[in-house]
Parts: sequence; C-alpha cells; structure tokens
Amino acid sequence: MRRAPRLLVLLAWACHPAPIASCQDDLSGVWAADDGRRFHVLDRGSVVEVYPLFDPLAAHGDKQARPWRTPGKTELTRREGVLSGTTTFQAQDLHACTVVTPARMDGCGGDRAMLVIDLDPALDASGCAALPRAVPPLTIQRRSTGL
Repeated sequence: MRRAPRLLVLLAWACHPAPIASCQDDLSGVWAADDGRRFHVLDRGSVVEVYPLFDPLAAHGDKQARPWRTPGKTELTRREGVLSGTTTFQAQDLHACTVVTPARMDGCGGDRAMLVIDLDPALDASGCAALPRAVPPLTIQRRSTGL
C-alpha cells in the first residue's frame, strides 16, 4: 500500500513538465486561450505545428458561407529564437486553391506565449489570396502535454 502514494506523485509529476522558459523549449502539448479556444502544439525541433482543437468557423453561424475545406494548419520554423511561418488553408469556392497567411509565436515564458494566427482570413476577389490585415495576438497557456 505504501507504493500507491509514491506512484500517484510520480504520475502527477510526469503529466506536468517544467514550465516553459523561452520559445526554444519544447512547446508540445495542449494550449488554451482565456476565451476557451484550445490548440494542439506539436514541437518537432526546428518546426512547430499548431492545430486548432475547435471549429474556427463556429462563430460565423453559417459555415456554408465560408470556403474552407479544412481547418488551418500553422507551421512555424524556429530560427535564432524566433518562431515564424504560415497558416495554410485549403479553400474551395468556384475552384480549389491554397490560401496562406503569416503566423508567429513569441513571448514564451512561464507556460504562456503569444500566438498570432489568422484563423479566418478575408479573401481577395479571386478567392485564393488572403487580404493583408492586422491580427491581434492571442495569449495562450499550456494546459497539459497531451490531449
């Protein structure tokens, strides 16, 4: 019976890794914004992938009005302490195409980070290019290392 408490302590420790000190640390896990939106982050070393764990178009009510065939996939490249890259969407309105928007993650520390991604970009007349616009950063916090 004495082993059970030790096992529980070990399991609790294994589920809560050391806090993130910088964007160079392993960022893998489930991250959440204060508004409840969650993201699954896969850190593969030089590349970090970010996937929404929610329907980015749910706020629009009418999903049929949006041309997205798939949720956006954010791929960030780690260079000299900076994480920057793109979010890619597969769109289909009159024809199928790929829409790409800029993305970045910075300000990592204490299990928090700033994520700047456009999950529902406005499109130009062709329907295949995102219009440039300012996207406010989203503060996210790591909740766990798994789903």
